[in-house]
Amino acid sequence: MTRNVKQRYEMFLKVRDFGVMHRAWFPDASPAGKAFAALTAAVGEVDAITTGTAIAEAADKKTRAELRDAIVSRLKTIARTARLAKKTSPDADLAFALPVRQADDALVAAARQFVKKAEQVQELLQHLGVAVNVFTELPVLIDRLQRAIDGRRKDKDGRATAQEGIRNAMTHALDAVRTLDVLVVNVLEHDPVRLAAWKRSRRVTPKTRSQGDPVATDTTAAPPAPPTPPKNDAPPVPPVPPAPPKNDATLPKAS
Repeated sequence: MTRNVKQRYEMFLKVRDFGVMHRAWFPDASPAGKAFAALTAAVGEVDAITTGTAIAEAADKKTRAELRDAIVSRLKTIARTARLAKKTSPDADLAFALPVRQADDALVAAARQFVKKAEQVQELLQHLGVAVNVFTELPVLIDRLQRAIDGRRKDKDGRATAQEGIRNAMTHALDAVRTLDVLVVNVLEHDPVRLAAWKRSRRVTPKTRSQGDPVATDTTAAPPAPPTPPKNDAPPVPPVPPAPPKNDATLPKAS
């Protein structure tokens, strides 16, 4: 679900709960009661689809992760032992390079190459302690991972169908809420407390901005601030007194 769809879905849940809490005001046989029932059914359909999809995707992800771990573990055992065997059998083809990429397709391709090369030196590796089940289980695990990859690709059509089902259910839910916009107000127009509760339930509450979301900025230019007069915190400088008049009597006489 996108953020907007989630916000609307949460509003549907609040409206549904409002109908449950005020069931006495909206009997099941009334038009409003039927609209609340239609909303509940639509919300239940969304829940069923999203829950089923999430469970299937989680199970598929877990299965592929477990298969990858099991394959990589056996590849490491072969590669580690092959490095040791190279010391005593330098002429044997014991160059087993682990895949750099861990994508499922790349791992399957690399693992199949491991199997082909390991068959040629299996006896030597077993002599150094590699269990026989490492060689027998590895092809089985690779095939299982390949089937899981293929199944995930085919399931894209199933996910598209699920998304279409969610859209249809959300449309039915919105239609029921718009019907309730009229019926609930008609019933509660003389009950301001319950009417206010309805409006709160009906409101689509936006999510708070999470870290990393862009912050809206106001591009309107602000009016220029008036000039600030300069501050003069220093005390006033007192006037300089005039110099005393010169007295010739005080000057030294020329010789």
